[in-house]
Formats: sequence, structure tokens, C-alpha cells
Amino acid sequence: MGFKFGANVIPSSIESKASARAANMFRWGKTLDVITLFHKPASASSARALTLLKQASANASQTATQDQASDHSAQNKIKRSEFELNVIEDAPTTDQLRSILEYVGAKRAGDLVHGAKDEADAVKRLKSDAESFRRPVVSFHAPWATL
Repeated sequence: MGFKFGANVIPSSIESKASARAANMFRWGKTLDVITLFHKPASASSARALTLLKQASANASQTATQDQASDHSAQNKIKRSEFELNVIEDAPTTDQLRSILEYVGAKRAGDLVHGAKDEADAVKRLKSDAESFRRPVVSFHAPWATL
């Protein structure tokens, strides 16, 4: 049956849908991973990375509906983690740069900031020329980074 509000009765099917929505709204403990793209709009490779990440984000949150004509059981079995996409067009802060260098390894400072020999040199070069920064994809939560 349903709840009674005066003379009105809410059917159980509506009541259960509302309960499910409320349970999803207040889900504790699970936060989405935030994937950060240090994006440079003028760069073709950065634009491709942005498109790919947007597609991956959309696909991770999509599931087939029961009323679709074809069989989607194979797609439904593929489990991808949902994530939040954060796109930043500015160079990273000093703290972000240090974190990224921790993830990729300090030996790769020159791969991240053109011409850098180590972490201190990377920070110095980034401050003097933001264009020397090679824009990675980063998860500060996981933590990982890819160039």
C-alpha cells in the first residue's frame, strides 16, 4: 500500500521510486575520481584528449534501457568507473606541479617542463614561461598522471 496524507494515497510504485531517488541522493562514502586535463585549446592533441575524456565520461555513466530494440548485455557487463572531468587552461600551481612530478617521477621533469633538469628547475622554468609546460592528464585523487 502507500502512505496516507489526509484523503490522498500515494501508490507503492511511486513511493518506491521516490525512496530509490532519495537513497541515491544521499549516498555516503563514494566520491567520483576527478580527472584533470591541463588543456591548451590551440593544441590539436589537447583537443583530441578532451574529446576522448568527454566521451569516456559519458560512456561510463551510460547504461542501456530495457525498451531499446537490440541486445545490450555485452555493453552492460563492461564496468567503467564514473569520473568528474576538470578542464584547466592555466598552467598548474607550484604545488600541483610538484604533485604531478611525484606521480610521473622527478627524473621526467624535462618531459613535463621543457628543458627542466629536476623539480626545482621545473618550478623555475614554469614560472618564467608557462608555455614550457607539457599539459598532462592527472588524477590528484588516485594519484596518477600521464603525459
